[in-house]
Amino acid sequence: MKQIATLMMIVALAFFVLHSTGSAQTATDKTASPGSPPQEEADRIDRLITECRQLLASGSFAEVSARAEEALALSRKIGDKLRQSRSLNYVALAAFHGGRTEEAIEPFKHSAALAGEAGDTKLEAIALNSAGALLVHEGHYEDGLYFYSQSLALCRDQKDRRGEATVLRNIALIYTKMRDYPKAYDALQNSLKLSRDLSLHVLEYAALVRLAGLETDRRNFESALNYTEQAFRLESPNTDPTLKLLLRNVLAGTHLEMANLEKSAGACEQALDIARKQKMAVAEGVALGNLALVQLKSGKTAQSLASSSQALTLLRRSDGDPNYEANILYTQSQAQRVLGKNEEALSSLRGAIALLERARLLSVPTETSRAGFFSAKGDIYLGAIDLLVALGKEGEALAVSEAYHARAFLDLLVESRADLRRVLSKELLGREEAILKRISSAQRDLWHEEISKDRKQQLMKELASAEEALEQFQLEVRRSNPQYASLKPSQTYGTVRIQRELLDPGTALVEYVVGEEKSFAWLVSRDKVSYSALPGKKELTNLVVEFVKSLASRPPGPTEKQTIATLKNRGRVLYNILLHPFEKDLSSLRKLIVVPDNALAYLPFEALVTEGGSGTTARSGDSYLVERFAIAYAPSASALAAVREIHNKPVSKGLIAFGDPVYPELSSTNEHAPESRLTYYTERGLELRRLPYTRREVTSIGALFGRGESETFLGAQANEQTVKSASLDRYRYVHFAAHGVVDEENPGRSGIILSLVDSDKEDGILQMAEIMRLRLNADLVTLSACRTGLGKLVSGEGVLGLTRAFLYAGARSVQASLWNVNDTATSELMTAFYRDLKRGLSKDEALRQAKLEMLHGKQLAWRHPYFWASFVLIGEGAATQ
Repeated sequence: MKQIATLMMIVALAFFVLHSTGSAQTATDKTASPGSPPQEEADRIDRLITECRQLLASGSFAEVSARAEEALALSRKIGDKLRQSRSLNYVALAAFHGGRTEEAIEPFKHSAALAGEAGDTKLEAIALNSAGALLVHEGHYEDGLYFYSQSLALCRDQKDRRGEATVLRNIALIYTKMRDYPKAYDALQNSLKLSRDLSLHVLEYAALVRLAGLETDRRNFESALNYTEQAFRLESPNTDPTLKLLLRNVLAGTHLEMANLEKSAGACEQALDIARKQKMAVAEGVALGNLALVQLKSGKTAQSLASSSQALTLLRRSDGDPNYEANILYTQSQAQRVLGKNEEALSSLRGAIALLERARLLSVPTETSRAGFFSAKGDIYLGAIDLLVALGKEGEALAVSEAYHARAFLDLLVESRADLRRVLSKELLGREEAILKRISSAQRDLWHEEISKDRKQQLMKELASAEEALEQFQLEVRRSNPQYASLKPSQTYGTVRIQRELLDPGTALVEYVVGEEKSFAWLVSRDKVSYSALPGKKELTNLVVEFVKSLASRPPGPTEKQTIATLKNRGRVLYNILLHPFEKDLSSLRKLIVVPDNALAYLPFEALVTEGGSGTTARSGDSYLVERFAIAYAPSASALAAVREIHNKPVSKGLIAFGDPVYPELSSTNEHAPESRLTYYTERGLELRRLPYTRREVTSIGALFGRGESETFLGAQANEQTVKSASLDRYRYVHFAAHGVVDEENPGRSGIILSLVDSDKEDGILQMAEIMRLRLNADLVTLSACRTGLGKLVSGEGVLGLTRAFLYAGARSVQASLWNVNDTATSELMTAFYRDLKRGLSKDEALRQAKLEMLHGKQLAWRHPYFWASFVLIGEGAATQ
């Protein structure tokens, strides 16, 4: 399994952090505590704490507990908070090593509070870090990150570079688990640099091991092996055994991914030997789970089943991260299935999914992190789907697909709809605004054309720091606001609910799950569920990429028959794979709701090519799918249901639109014009130029609405400050005709580029974080800009980008583009679309009719799908005026 390299990280981390902080915590305090306790009692406490450290090293955990409790009682008697804090640390350590992880967390929290009250920030930081390690070990990633962040702030305030290096490494672990790899890599590189600057080989060793694990997760195997080799060169007989264990687990994972099964098994055996010698039951369980997976891949199925069963027994004796148990249950299910024990395998998979459902509620509550969490567990969900289909339980397989699709979106939609920011104090809102200004300021300065390399690096660091501060602010708000805890987690829909509550007689849902070796598809109508097997990820992705490339390449002219022929052939191949298996079921339908996965999220199904059709839709010759169906897209059926449940209040106006924003000319000679910000955009493949037809587009659309029913902002007025200050919740339709920028690595930096005017407050781009803070009441938001439907593509979750931000902000649907569009043709398409909306057509049908008008129109060039297929409708498509 891909996660073998990270499977051991939290467990070994907890041991290392706790051991390494132990010696620091037991140094005798020569400063008299408040109240000047008698020296005899103080010396007695210090001796007990020293004994605790020695006993811990020898594995005598019961005796550690007894000595620590005695030291704690004496410290309380004399009112010494610092010695209480140190004693509590050993109470916690004894509980943890005794397999009572949950009992260990509160003593560390209490220790941190006492140390803070006594003014020992170093001891406070150590206790906070230790509490964070145990919380992460239990799978409480959100709480763990919060405590780590508090510890990191204290370390930095005190210029404790050793502590900072340790905490950064721990924070990187959480980001690695959430697949937020850029943040993990930055944190680890900073930790490694601090360790080397301090010449602390133990910290350098730990950072190298973490980097090796991260690179294995990112499938940079040669880089991972390079880091492990560097770590081995630092290893000595005095190296902490838990670090040695961790290194061998990471090495086992790297070799497994590289198919070096013998080397992987050897590394697993070494890790297991260390765990047993150190009497670390949890670590032994995880190492056994790793070995079970290697045995499975080596064809030693019976041994794998035995190892995984032993591993589960050991792990269930402690309060560990449910992710561990879920991973091993998946390995167990694979072994059971090979041995023909399908019902047992299904039971294991159901158990794994139940654990993941619990674990997701404890994950870091950012979209990227939660999306990464489910993506990392995709093998488990796909394994359950595959087995259920093999057992003829296609309906239950669809329910598992819904549990896998767009869970981060569902969770964050629940939070955004609750609008808990409205109860924030002025002080907190002020802090948030200050952080957002930091982000805008860094972005604005980055976009200046004249900027040195050093200055750019400095600004990138400031931007990352400000974005980190925003995330920490959000964690703090969640912890301080009890209403977050009262939110009910999102619920997913099963087959029956989808049929009864989402579909009318003429509409069907088509849902896809893309796996490495095979993929799955369902067509659900009001009275039937059909299933089809599909090719694996690589084949589907290649077909989609080639087809979309044909669509998005501007055609040389209407006479280029070969270009159209190639495009149609590719579209026909994809149709035959994705929809032809359901052809008989499609004959009586008028509308499709598509739930895509992976690369299919970038595919405009309307442009697929069918060979005629059947029944009431029968045609002669080829036709595009748009000629047969109105199509809308959804992250999942459950997500669509959640969006439909939004009860928008009545609106007083029809349309608010922003268009023809002003961008500085590259050759501008106006000395008072804003500095050119073109470099930022051209690096992302965007030609930032004025879009003259967007003025006509907005003007034409606005004219469709009655007097007083619309408001339009053009030119310099179409700026960021205008958008933020407008009463957007009064409008049914919100329209942006401007350039868009998409940052696929950091989706939060994507946005709509409005007029770039001089402003002390704004940077000119309406970014995702700012969009999510808008208050919308819109039936539809249209992003009439280039590539606004793209973003960070996450398997199972979908596209993290602008469309979601507007749905979080209150829109019921978003219309966005999949490639760079022609502004002249787009102006005509949008005018036709809104005209049909005003005639009373539903959104999906209005978009279909607008596309058909171009497909069969007098303008021959515009018949090519390049001009009309880019725009897709995400969310609720059926609502009418």
